[in-house]
Amino acid sequence: MSEPTDASPMRTWLWLLGILAIGLSALLIWHQKHTHQQILGHKAEIVAQKQALTAAQAEQASLKSQMSAQAEEHKARETSLRSDLDAAAKAQEDLKSRMQADQQAHEATIAQLRDQAKQVEADLQHRLQGATDHIAALKADIEHLHQAAAEAAASHEAHAQRITADLTAEVDKFRTLLEGSDPEKAALLADWEQRLQAAGTELTQTRQALDTERANLANLNQSLSSAQAFNAELQQGLAASGQKLEATAAALAQEREALAALRDEHLDLQGKLQHTEMAHAGTQSQLDELARSAAAKEAELTQAVKTGQERVAALATDLAALQAKSKSDLEALQAQSKADLAALEAKATARQEELRRQAADELAQVKASEEDARAHLKAIYQRLSTLGGRSTDNGILLSLAEREVRFGTAKADLPPGDIPSLDQIATVLVEYPELKVRIEGHTDNSGRDETNLALSQKRAEAVMEALVQRGVAGERLTALGIGEARPIASNESQAGRSQNRRVEIYVLEP
Repeated sequence: MSEPTDASPMRTWLWLLGILAIGLSALLIWHQKHTHQQILGHKAEIVAQKQALTAAQAEQASLKSQMSAQAEEHKARETSLRSDLDAAAKAQEDLKSRMQADQQAHEATIAQLRDQAKQVEADLQHRLQGATDHIAALKADIEHLHQAAAEAAASHEAHAQRITADLTAEVDKFRTLLEGSDPEKAALLADWEQRLQAAGTELTQTRQALDTERANLANLNQSLSSAQAFNAELQQGLAASGQKLEATAAALAQEREALAALRDEHLDLQGKLQHTEMAHAGTQSQLDELARSAAAKEAELTQAVKTGQERVAALATDLAALQAKSKSDLEALQAQSKADLAALEAKATARQEELRRQAADELAQVKASEEDARAHLKAIYQRLSTLGGRSTDNGILLSLAEREVRFGTAKADLPPGDIPSLDQIATVLVEYPELKVRIEGHTDNSGRDETNLALSQKRAEAVMEALVQRGVAGERLTALGIGEARPIASNESQAGRSQNRRVEIYVLEP
């Protein structure tokens, strides 16, 4: 009976030991499961942190790539702007040199022309003074000869009267003596004949002297005519010199206009240079702003990466402490953890490759979109160039054919019938609905300013209404009256005024 008594406590202890073993086993299993769950949680958190870190690093690399691309693009733009600035500065220096050379040449030409004009004028004045003196001397000689001829004629007339009186006296004496003897008559007749011959000889000499005086007078008259002709020639030369001086003045005016045009060109180039410098300054400011933004973004990402790394380090410390505490229980789990980690890393690598491919595809799509946009923009410019479009500061100018759209004075109505150039413009605008258009109306200088401004507004609105009728949306169009402020031809002629009565269509760059 004692054996059963001994066996009962043994069985009890065995049962207690069994229960204790089962409890310890259950406790160990629970501890292993709890530890495994904690390890899995830490691993999941580590994986999440690694993914976040990888994403942050990828975003940082993308940002660096974008910053590098933008830096390269801005560097290229800066290089282009500096090249434009250098070219503009060189062009300005060349223009200054040309202006200086042209100005020196103009001044030398002007001085030479002035010297020539002064020399010609002095020569003509000298010749005119000589001719005037010569004419005055000839007039004095003629007056002297007229006076001498008058005195000679009076002397010869008195001499002839004396001879006539003597002859009359002799005839009377001869008549008286005819009443005498024959010898006396013969003597008187012989004496009379001698005296008559002497008087005839003297009369002939007098006539010869008169003929000589008349010949001298004719020569003097001829000399006077020559002097008058020479004077007329000098007057013609003086008139020609005056015309030459006027031509020289016109040439000087043209030279001044050319010099003013060069100055205007210089001022225009200076304005373009200032505009280029302002654009360069704006680009540099944008580049600086992008650099500051990129630096701030990079600092933010760096801080996020640092925080993630610190969090990962803390989690790794906790994991090491937990592993040290339950090293014996986790040895089997480590191998599984390594396998799971390798699988996760493989999945992460695959996901990273997939993300890279997606990024490459998106980048290719962006490039394709940019190429499509450039091709579309190029097609627009080509279509506009077929319509005679040219680029201006206000947009691409499309000109309506003058023979098709010609406004009358104080008129704003479009001509009836087809307008091919307007139809072509409407076709292009309908084909490219993203284009915006500004329509400007113009007039000549006839009428008052406010009347011309209202008339130009009506002309612009008439063209806008015609485009709307041809299918162009009205909200894409803007009508603006300019009046007479911007003529393209002189308002002094009818043809110029007809050209100024126009409408211009500006396509705003998309």
